[in-house]
Amino acid sequence: MKAQSTFEMFVGVIAFLTFMLPLIYMMFSLSQVGLENISFFSAQSTAQRFSDEINKVYLQGDNAKSSFILDLPPNTEELYIANNTINIVLGGYSGNYEVSHPVFANVSDYNTTKKGLFGVKIWCNNTQVIVQ
Repeated sequence: MKAQSTFEMFVGVIAFLTFMLPLIYMMFSLSQVGLENISFFSAQSTAQRFSDEINKVYLQGDNAKSSFILDLPPNTEELYIANNTINIVLGGYSGNYEVSHPVFANVSDYNTTKKGLFGVKIWCNNTQVIVQ
């Protein structure tokens, strides 16, 4: 009799898990997509604010300086400035994607793989803005 109740409980748990595991998987997949969207908008905002800060230093002229705190999402692969464009590469569930924002100032090349909060120094040297 004990074996029968144990077997019935085992079958019941298996049936429950059979229906619940796909639902749990779908919930985690949807939450991952939501996290990617939040990261994308956060990176877009950071790129725009960084571009605005670089342009502000450029407009202030020679020897202008500024410090700026960047807040990059945890799935950031790389941030780089090339060809007067700020690019943030984000790793995602379906592959890497990139957020870009133009810079109107003549800015030096910059590259980092840092994530989260970190400081950046910006200064204008004649006609070029240097980011370090």
